[in-house]
Parts: sequence; C-alpha cells; structure tokens
Amino acid sequence: MIDWIKKYKLSELAVYWCLFAIASVMIFAKLILFHWACFHSLLVSSIFTQTEMTVNFYLSKLMTAIFISSILFVIKRKWIFIMLQVLADLWIIANIFYFRANELFISVEAMGMIGNLDGFWSAILTYFSWEIYVIPFLTVLFAILYYLMPDLEKRRWIPFASLYGVFILFLNYQYLRVWQKDYKRVVSSVEFYEANGETDTAWGPDHLYGKYGEKCFIPFHKAYAAAKCKEAFQKYYIRERNILDYFPAMVIYYLADEEKTIRPVESNEIAPFINYTSDSIVCEGDVVFILIESLESWPLLLDNYAEHIAPNLYHFVNENDHVLFCTQMTSQVKHGVSGDGQMLLNSGLLPINTGAACYLYGDNEWPNIASHYEHSILINPCADNTWNQRQMTIKYGYQQELYPEKSWSDYDIFNVLGQVLDTIQSPFIVHAITLEMHSPFEIGHNIDITDMPEGMPKYLHDYLGALHYTDSCFGLFYTRFKEDDRLQNATIVITGDHTIFKSSMLYGFQDYAERHQLDIPQNQSYTPFIVYSPTIKHKIVSNDTCYQMDMYPTLCHMLGLDTYYWKGFGVNLLDSAETANRYVEESILYDLSDRIIRSNYFLNYRDSLGDE
Repeated sequence: MIDWIKKYKLSELAVYWCLFAIASVMIFAKLILFHWACFHSLLVSSIFTQTEMTVNFYLSKLMTAIFISSILFVIKRKWIFIMLQVLADLWIIANIFYFRANELFISVEAMGMIGNLDGFWSAILTYFSWEIYVIPFLTVLFAILYYLMPDLEKRRWIPFASLYGVFILFLNYQYLRVWQKDYKRVVSSVEFYEANGETDTAWGPDHLYGKYGEKCFIPFHKAYAAAKCKEAFQKYYIRERNILDYFPAMVIYYLADEEKTIRPVESNEIAPFINYTSDSIVCEGDVVFILIESLESWPLLLDNYAEHIAPNLYHFVNENDHVLFCTQMTSQVKHGVSGDGQMLLNSGLLPINTGAACYLYGDNEWPNIASHYEHSILINPCADNTWNQRQMTIKYGYQQELYPEKSWSDYDIFNVLGQVLDTIQSPFIVHAITLEMHSPFEIGHNIDITDMPEGMPKYLHDYLGALHYTDSCFGLFYTRFKEDDRLQNATIVITGDHTIFKSSMLYGFQDYAERHQLDIPQNQSYTPFIVYSPTIKHKIVSNDTCYQMDMYPTLCHMLGLDTYYWKGFGVNLLDSAETANRYVEESILYDLSDRIIRSNYFLNYRDSLGDE
C-alpha cells in the first residue's frame, strides 16, 4: 500500500484527507445504524415533504462524525484513534441493548448496576440484531486500512482547525447571526424550568434548540442543556442529534448534579398523598402477592388462544366472581427494572430518574404494606443479593426472607409457597417472586403450545412457552386455592414486575400477528393486575389504562389501610371517581418521588405529621 502511494506521488496530507473522509463516513453510518436500531426511522420519505428537517437530522450526525474524525490529523499513534472507535462502538451497542430492554438510555448511575447482570448475561441475547454486528465490523475494516497507511510524521493542525472554520462555522452562520437574541433566551429557559420543577406546556424543540437552533450542527451543542431536561427531552435530543453527543451530556450532568442540589419536598406538594394521622393499624385479612417476571396482559386476552397459553391464570380470572382484572396497567419501571416493579407494589413510590432506588437508597425509611401484618415472608428465587433483596425485604416490612443456596425454579417457588402456607399463622402476608420468564426465555425453547399458528417468531415463541411453563407452576397454587377455605377468604394479588417487549421488539411481531389476526400490541404492551378478594362483590374487568402506582392505593383500601400515613401516588382502581380525577400528571409525580427518595423524606415523617 505504501509503495502504491509513492508510485502515484501522493502526499501524506492527501492520504490523511482520504482517511479522514472514510472515517467520517464510517462514524456517520454507525450513528445512522443506531438511530434505525432504536427508532426504526431514517426520514427518507420526508426528504421532499420536510426537506429542512431531514437535512438537519443528517447533518447533526455528519458534523459529529467530522469532529471525531478530524483527530486523525493531530495524533501520531494509530492505536489511540482505533481505541476511540472501539469505545464509541461499545457506547453505541450498550445503548442499543439498554434502550431495547428499558426504552431508556444509559446514565452514570445505570453503569453502576452492571454487577446485577451476574447470572443474567444471557438476557442480552434477546436484543441482538444485525446492526450489532455491522457496527464493530466497520471499525475492523477501517483499522485494517488505517494500519496499511504510512504513519503521520508530524501533527497537522492546519487541516484540523480548518474543519471548524470551513465546515462548522460556515454551516452555522445563521446560528451565529442570532446568538445574542436567541441563545441566551434558551439557556435561561432551561434554568427557569429546572428551578421551578414544573411541566412547561410550551417546553419542546424550540426551547431545546432555540428558534434557529435546528440549524446548529456544532457537535455536542447544548449537551448540558439536554442533560438537564426531563427524560422525554433527552430522548428528543438523541433522536434529533445522536448518541455520541449524549455521552458528554450524561457525564457533565452527573458531575454537576450533586445530591445537595435536590429541591426540598414542600408540604403543599406532598399533602394530597399523606394522611395526617398517627393511628396504629393492624391488618387481619391474609394476603398473597405473586409477582411474575415479565408478565404481559395480551397473552391472557387472545381470543381462542389464551386458554391454551396460560390455562391456570385464564381460569383463575374467569372462574371466580370476586376478581378485579385490569388489562392495561402501564409499566412505570425505569433503570431499576424488576427492583422498581417490586418497589411500586410494596411502597407505592415511583422509581428515581436515574439508577435503582433499591441499590442507592436501601437504608431509607420506606412506607409499606407488610409491616402491618403479624406474620410476613418474602420468597425470593435468587441465591445472590439481586436487587439488594436482603436489605429491601426488611425495608418493605417483611420479617423473613426465604432464598435458596443456588437458585429456585418457578416450580420450586410455588412448592415453597405451598409449604409456607401450610405452617404460617394468620394474619399473614406472603410475597412470592418468579424468575424463569426472564429473557431470553430459555425455559420456553422446547415448549410448544397446542393450536398456536405456525411460523411464530422465535423470541415470541420462547416467551409464550415460558409463560405456559410458569402458568403450569402457578397451577400448583391454583389447585390449592380451590380446596383451601383460608385462601378463598384471603386477598390474592397477581401481577408482573414489568413488561418485556418494548416498541422496537413489538415491531418485529406485526407481520405474524396480521397474518393470523392476533391482537398483539403494536406500540405499547401492558402488565395485568389481577386481584381476588371476597370484598370484591362481583367480577370487574377494566380495559381502561391505569398505572403500576395504582396497585398500592387499591390494596391499601382493600386491606383497611385507608388511614395509613402514605396514600401513594396512584388511585384506588375500585373507585371510578378517583380514576377519573387523578391529582397530578405522571411526569410531575416522577420528579416528586425522586426527591422524596433521594432526601429520605419518610425518615422523619412523624415529626412532619406532628407539625400539621
């Protein structure tokens, strides 16, 4: 290759301009692949109808690629640039996995939870796709070409600097022209939003970029402003710019956002959710919580197939009169995923904005249901301390946790549940957690469900097979329930910790669903909320959208905890007046819950009650 360069008398500078162009195209392609992998859109059809928006979309990614590639001119050691590409690849791929699993992007606190994947690494196999292979393949191709080129003899600062003069400043002339009147307004708007912690109905793209800001293609432009925005606007920033621009935003925000800056919880904010009473409460009715990993509603609702997929859950809902079945409960978990789902059920608090509350704030005082029972046990399938379970069991009010030396299958869990019910005294609360429906649904690989249409996508087949298996394990409990008078007079709660198929995965089911007329969700799936209780006088099937935060207040009402100091953020789903008139928007409640948890608000709650 070097001989070929000498033959045609190409200068070192010309060679590196070519390498620069190739590197720019390569990085640009990776950013486009990332966007497709997460959002399934490239705006190709908009090039003629919304030309300016489409050009802005692509240029914001191209200019970041040019910014990074220009480093070629000023580094002498080739491995440095290749290492930068490898790190960028890892960041891009990790965010594809994280987004597909959680519909969120990685935060610094989320990075600290990587140890929780011990034993669950196979779960990421669910989210592999062709883009995952193409991204590092591009880096390998470039590395081979790069190492065939001659070494850079001296740093080339002139072309490095000219890129910003020619490419960036020229393209941003309109941005520079309006800097004084527009840019400062946008920054002050961001600061105002954060200072007041309110949902500004006018907040949107103009606030993030400014009236002319869409024409600003400076790499990492307003990264800090985007980081200070709420979650929805971080997604907007990544969609409109790119995932590499988000990295400095995340780091800067984490370094600047110290806990001491948390805005205090004001009494008027929390007043609608607090009972200002110190009444002692002891519950008398028995309770069983069954939290099923990744349980979604739609398989229980498929005409002609639900009874084959999950016969025991199907009959539990349909053969009993005293049942509340909410089919569209919106999953509200965030970075804590399963830990967040357990927290929502037990405490009625929403997850923190970044990280997992069960890890970061396990020492907190947590409102809960279980502490009101004389006898309480949590049955955990994991041998290790997944989701900080050893500590959170106590914080959620349970007196005892049962867990295995290695791990328990779902069959084991329901067997242990049966043994507990044989010996535990009333009044009791028992909380059982299943695990084997965790992606990639290995237990479902070899399970075929009778009469299901052929040609099913593999990960859909494996999920339904895993559900069929877990349902058969639940059958152990259901058989006992039908013969046990004490259970028939208890409150039985069955729900999922979260959904599993995000919009990017549901997208892959649609051809199969349309061919066989299956009502599989297209954009959003829900987890079911099933409650059996003699206090429910007749069967209630609700297809209205509700939220996981509604579980706690509904159960508090049913279990006689109406005077407990913490009402929860949700509403009692048995009260139509409450469901029609929610107090506050969900986004504001997330912010309030975040501040409640981070400030350990309930540690001194009795003092605050006494002040009222």
